[in-house]
Amino acid sequence: MNTRQRITIIMMDILLIAELVFCIYYSHGDPDTMPVLFLRTYVPLCLGTLLACRYLVRRFESPSAEAESAQ
Repeated sequence: MNTRQRITIIMMDILLIAELVFCIYYSHGDPDTMPVLFLRTYVPLCLGTLLACRYLVRRFESPSAEAESAQ
C-alpha cells in the first residue's frame, strides 16, 4: 500500500465519522422519526463514500503491485 492509498483510507475514516456525527445531529430532533431519518441520510452518504474511496484506492495502485497480483 503506497502513501496515496494510505491517505485515501485515512480520509475515508474521517469522512465516515463526520457523516455519522452529522446524521445523528440532523435526526435527533424527533425521537419517533429518528431511526428512519438517520438511516435515510446516513446509508446513502456512507455508500457513496465507500464506493468513491474504493475507486481511488484501486486507481492509486502502483503498476508493480498490479503485475504482482496478476501472477
